[in-house]
Amino acid sequence: MSNTQHFYDDFVDHDHTIRRDKLTSGLEWSGFAHSTWLPPEQTGFFQPIVVAYKQ
Repeated sequence: MSNTQHFYDDFVDHDHTIRRDKLTSGLEWSGFAHSTWLPPEQTGFFQPIVVAYKQ
């Protein structure tokens, strides 16, 4: 199994949400940095939004 497939299998669960810590870890593993979570109260959307930058 490739590293990409292993990563996908670890972070995708059909019928469940992805926990914030797992998504943040996945973003860091993929080369993203400076991730910031925006809560619904700040954005007006129902779900939190993550913003991250690729270095």
